Amino acid sequence: MGGLDVYKGNLICPRLGAAVDFIVEDENMREVADWIAANTPFDRLYFYGEDRPVHVSFGPEFKGDYIEMVTVETGKQIPRKRSIQLNQVPNG
Repeated sequence: MGGLDVYKGNLICPRLGAAVDFIVEDENMREVADWIAANTPFDRLYFYGEDRPVHVSFGPEFKGDYIEMVTVETGKQIPRKRSIQLNQVPNG
């Protein structure tokens, strides 16, 4: 998010900011995602499963959108927004 396209010099996403996909070995990623959602400011967080990486973006909007990718009968994953309570908000 917000990075430069190294080939064209253009922004990849107009929302600006940064993003990361990560996994913590030997941890339930639901617990990690829930902790992030409750304790840190972020723009969007995507949860794909207990043993899959979490995607977190940080940008000027600080929307706090927690999106769970739910697998339906066809095997396709669809986004479902989760309600969360943020414990911290950015200053300024």
